[in-house]
Amino acid sequence: MLAHPAHPGEAIPDTVAKYLSGIGWCNWYIPEYQDVQRFIDDHDNYGPIAWSFAPPYLESFLNSTPFTLASIAVAIVYVQALPGTLLSRQYGQLGLEPGFNCVYLNLNGGNWKTDVTRSPAGGCANIEPAGAAGFPLSVLREAGAAANQYPPVTRYVERNDTLVAIGARCGDGWCTMGTNDAAKIQRPGYAGMTGAGTTSRWTIKGWFDDQHLAVPATGSTPAIRGQYLASIIPDENLANYRVSPHYKNGWVHVATVMMPGQVPQKYQSGWGFSSGKNEIYIHAAGSHWVAWIKDAAGNPHFRPVTRTAHNYQGIPATARWAWSDEDEPIWVYCGGACCYIERDS
Repeated sequence: MLAHPAHPGEAIPDTVAKYLSGIGWCNWYIPEYQDVQRFIDDHDNYGPIAWSFAPPYLESFLNSTPFTLASIAVAIVYVQALPGTLLSRQYGQLGLEPGFNCVYLNLNGGNWKTDVTRSPAGGCANIEPAGAAGFPLSVLREAGAAANQYPPVTRYVERNDTLVAIGARCGDGWCTMGTNDAAKIQRPGYAGMTGAGTTSRWTIKGWFDDQHLAVPATGSTPAIRGQYLASIIPDENLANYRVSPHYKNGWVHVATVMMPGQVPQKYQSGWGFSSGKNEIYIHAAGSHWVAWIKDAAGNPHFRPVTRTAHNYQGIPATARWAWSDEDEPIWVYCGGACCYIERDS
């Protein structure tokens, strides 16, 4: 394994780490920049793991001009399956195949376009080679805020027709690749709920995360099915909190979890979540980091935290669900580091 901090949760394969390091994508090991999921097929079963990695240069693009000059790589998706594996249409409609897939974005004549290509020998180039034959995807772009209001990350975006899209920052906007129809994008889990916010962390994709969380299921591999839509949203000021004086001196609010309707028992007993607005706080108690979950009724629940520090500047202060074949833990930025919150076992 390459000499980078080890994180809990799903381990990035060595071949992937070496590949991304070899092409200079030096932020590959920081969870806030990436996403990882098993896509849910039409029978509510999970397919192979698909990692999506963002390049380190997305933050440097302050408008759409660079995308008019070239077709630029905004993500690499690695599908962890053997060559020749038959993938469900959730993968196929994005042009994804087993192994490495290069996701390029271009703006030509006012039209945004994505090409997904197979990785050539030597890895995905930052600029799509001339004449490359890619799988075309339509693009939905959301803009209107300042460039720094869009996090330089990649995320999977759920659609309301059981399909999936790929999202990434694109200059001073957010591009969802896989549809150009806003009506096909899944409404956030918090939509219509009491207490939902309206700031950028609640409304701009990449900061918050929506996911159909897994519930136990027999006859499935793994023995879970993604059926319960929930949202996690980072604190508006999360980027400003430091180990000292904030985390060491008290409980710091890091995220809100919105749980609509009837919460599955797994998330009630394992996490302490209840229907409505749940708040997450983190505190550094000596060398131990602890999460305090305040459920919608105000009851306290304490959960373990694994904190991984990074010598990397400008990590985006995001929150997202983490993938596990048994559960969805939580990744959240915490003072120049990544904090991994787990349920009570």
